[in-house]
Amino acid sequence: MGLQESNKNITLVGFGALPVAGDVIGVSDYVLINPKVATGAINAIGTGALANSRGYVDGNNIIAEFDIKAPLRSPVSLGTAPELAKLLKMAGLAEVLTVGTSAVYKLGGVTSGNGQVKGFVDGFSRTVTGAVCNIKIAGKVGEPVTVTASVKGGLATAVSTAEANPVTTLNTGVAIMMSKNDTITINGVVVNCSDFELDLAATIERSYTTGTNEYYISNFKPTLTVTAIKTKTTDEAAWTDLMSGGTKVISLVLDSAGNQLAIDAAAAFCSDISESDDKGRISMKRVFTLENGGTANNNFTLTLK
Repeated sequence: MGLQESNKNITLVGFGALPVAGDVIGVSDYVLINPKVATGAINAIGTGALANSRGYVDGNNIIAEFDIKAPLRSPVSLGTAPELAKLLKMAGLAEVLTVGTSAVYKLGGVTSGNGQVKGFVDGFSRTVTGAVCNIKIAGKVGEPVTVTASVKGGLATAVSTAEANPVTTLNTGVAIMMSKNDTITINGVVVNCSDFELDLAATIERSYTTGTNEYYISNFKPTLTVTAIKTKTTDEAAWTDLMSGGTKVISLVLDSAGNQLAIDAAAAFCSDISESDDKGRISMKRVFTLENGGTANNNFTLTLK
């Protein structure tokens, strides 16, 4: 028998139904589903012996926690769901598709464990159900925008199933880039942004009861971190803003029309600023908590257009 090869790795993502070959996503790092089986130990006191414990296993209490990392690709056709749509919905985002125009994602989606992930490694598979995830979207100038989904879900068994890898065709959408031509503004003022990260900061909980093994999202505390080379005088105002409180309007428009991601936050509260050296220039990192401004689920929008 041959040795199992990690490069023969296929990841299928479903939402509301088990994924099939058409649900494949092109990942940028191997996705290996490692089950965690609940084990414990019971002390046996009464003989005077030390280290006298006995282990036990709950074979029905099996979970997995793993990351799926992939570049964010534009939809093949404007206004259709992108390759990572089911991951975005697994993270509790609601989807609005306008054919020929845009795909929009924001808070307000399903937050119970409707996600399913099926991972293949060289002829063996594992299936995770009742899953949710937290999403981080990050960009650095000169590189593709990346999405990292930290998935939590349950499994029926820890043993992988012998199953041939399916025949798959990867999505042909173009990877969205962050470049020097993009426009990033804070309250209408353009900043010289080098990188950013949007973190949904989902609070993920688990129900494990008789008849239930499901993860769910109980809350979000989304943040947007923007790092920029500091412009004298203009960016000094950020410290004044931090002391005075209040919220800012932030807009990130990445890549060109037809292959574009726009991130908009209407009520961003600056919670932290730090400055550091960046090859002889001052880099300013601002962390914003994305508030809803009094309107439910209005914390931010992601628009592919």
